[in-house]
Amino acid sequence: MVLIRILTNVSRKDAKAQSKIMRKLVLGFLFFSCVSFSQTYSLNKVTATNANEISFVKHAFYEIGFNTKYKLPAWTFYSLTKEHLALANLERKGSFVKDPLLDSPQAKSNDYSASGFDKGHLVPCEDMSFSEQAMHETFDYSNCAPQTTELNRGEWKMLEELSRNWGKEYGEVIIVSGPVFEINLSKLGEGKIPIPNLFYKIIIRHQEQTYKAISFILPNVSTPINGLQNYVCTIDSVEKITNLDFFSELPDNLEEQFESVINTKDWNFKHHVSSSVVENQHKSENDSVKTKTVSVQCAAKTKKGKRCKKMTTAANGLCPLHD
Repeated sequence: MVLIRILTNVSRKDAKAQSKIMRKLVLGFLFFSCVSFSQTYSLNKVTATNANEISFVKHAFYEIGFNTKYKLPAWTFYSLTKEHLALANLERKGSFVKDPLLDSPQAKSNDYSASGFDKGHLVPCEDMSFSEQAMHETFDYSNCAPQTTELNRGEWKMLEELSRNWGKEYGEVIIVSGPVFEINLSKLGEGKIPIPNLFYKIIIRHQEQTYKAISFILPNVSTPINGLQNYVCTIDSVEKITNLDFFSELPDNLEEQFESVINTKDWNFKHHVSSSVVENQHKSENDSVKTKTVSVQCAAKTKKGKRCKKMTTAANGLCPLHD
């Protein structure tokens, strides 16, 4: 169901905090899963065309559909509520480890070492900072994928912050995130972990007798992103490139009401300040500070369909050969 099962083995401090959370969340859980319809639907149902490659993992407050072929999460799913966020004040701490609930091969620390890529969280640890155990579980390798520093610490982080603001404003949002798997992706480390070219995030909330949804597809390159609104897309678009059917237990006519449309007016973007604006503000405060130039792997593909191995500092993420 929408509200993921609660921890059964936690510290006394965590147990007390989660008891408080549970009392506050019961109404929110019923509100979001019952939807005022004659039938109750589970929103965490995802159907994959390659179901034989997917292992399902249920953590305390989020779920994962892990792709055993690519050794990365195909999707992560969780509910973010204002009650969670009101208690989310623990200091960030943790280091990535193997997911103990997953038997399949996973990435290792040395796969990322000196690679130039960040271990990008799919479920942010800040969203789970209401509990030490919940935060700790976000540092499993099953919950991360290779992201450029510019994406992970730039607009991806901005989107996470915007999602938290929406959770506070609307009471509860459901968040689904993951990479996009394509053929001939470049690989990372001895584990040959694929480096996704794209990442998606879907955010959905209940309103009246339907849902409001917004989704994004962001490029995993060193490319300035001038406003998240420019990367808004339909859920149908995400489903097409991922071969996943999200919220698949819902009736088709209900899915069509929010999966095939884009309406940014349903979402308050006043919270959002793009990373480029932040950078310009920093420059204006201290004009003597020079912007650091970072080299990244060219985003283009060769004639053989493999990702170009040349490095570039160009804003469009392309080397001179492919520019």
